[in-house]
Amino acid sequence: MEVSKEYTPLKPPPQLPPPVPQIVITEQPHPKLHRFRYQSEQRGSTAGSILGVRATGDRPTYPTIEIQGYHGPAKIVISCLSTDDPPRLHPYRLIGRPECRHGLCVLRVGPESGMTCSVNNLAVQSVLKKDVAKELEQRQQCYPNPFKVPVGDASTIDLKKVRLCFELYLETAPGQFRVVHPPVLTDTVYDRKYNPDLVISEMSHCRAPASGGKQIMLLTDTVNKEDIRVRFSEDRPDHLGGLWVAYGAVRRVHRHVAVVVETPAYDDPEITSSVMVQIQLERTTDAELSKPLSFELHPSHNRIPKQEVQSPTSNIPVTQEPTPGPSYLPQQQDPNLLPVLFSLEDLLYLPPVQQIDPRIPNPQQFGHELNNFTVLETCNAARNAPVTEEQVENLSCEMLEFRIDDMLNF
Repeated sequence: MEVSKEYTPLKPPPQLPPPVPQIVITEQPHPKLHRFRYQSEQRGSTAGSILGVRATGDRPTYPTIEIQGYHGPAKIVISCLSTDDPPRLHPYRLIGRPECRHGLCVLRVGPESGMTCSVNNLAVQSVLKKDVAKELEQRQQCYPNPFKVPVGDASTIDLKKVRLCFELYLETAPGQFRVVHPPVLTDTVYDRKYNPDLVISEMSHCRAPASGGKQIMLLTDTVNKEDIRVRFSEDRPDHLGGLWVAYGAVRRVHRHVAVVVETPAYDDPEITSSVMVQIQLERTTDAELSKPLSFELHPSHNRIPKQEVQSPTSNIPVTQEPTPGPSYLPQQQDPNLLPVLFSLEDLLYLPPVQQIDPRIPNPQQFGHELNNFTVLETCNAARNAPVTEEQVENLSCEMLEFRIDDMLNF
């Protein structure tokens, strides 16, 4: 008996919705390598460039975007927006490319470029504070905020940072475009003038007692006195308590390039041998750290312990006094330690130099004519001078204020 087989037609595959055109940022702008330009700095179409986050010293890269879900002619409008949420129009302008007009940059993208665009030669130009309101009014007339957010109080816009906004327009007919929402924002780009790299150039002292309370001076690149602190840390194994972090008390910041800080107490102030920790600058707003440098914390009750040596005539260890010299300098200099930049405070306020060592020139005879060679020669002579511990401990780092300019010439 023949069995009939019923034929069941195959169902057609479900129709997938067409891809939605969108902009994807494949390389973000570098947040801290661009300095916003003044109007007087513009030179034709070259005014620096916003680099990409993957840029290196020998290989520059630039912010890059890709249009996905669409293959055809399009244009991209780039503008500066604030870092608020939601973002507002920013008064600063984009310059540097021939396509830049009225503070905006309009780029054409098509299949010939693979629907990608690397934005080079694009810079941010600042405006004077007195012109901020006028600039925002003109910007609103020619290009409203793509997020439809009113400007509000212009004085509340942070002029030290911007975000780039990319808005996509698709060509529907020759010369006719339709906008694709929503726009895309980059990460924040900071003005390098106000966010330089954190660097410790010199230290007045490279060791302090474990009990804390010693004032030291750090020479740095430009820092914001309201946004800086000094971090001491030690990376220890977990069974020894893990990472130890403490912050020194910043007493003052002199002209944005010198930080006077009081060292913190170690978590074990009763240590019997010196401990090497790390000292760094830390920016409080973004927790950025400078390169770590070595710093020694020594026992408070015995700054330089006596060294045990073997007697040539006996097996009994005997103690030997440390070699003469300033006891606040390490006997064996760590290669990671910076050169000690004291000596102005010690030499200016110790007793007459003839009572210490006739080899030391009197620094007061130089006045403000102190130079690098003279100070270094004086410092080298002072290293072997019998400076007493009490004299050094009673000195204040703040006595160096009027010598800061000399120290910066190092």
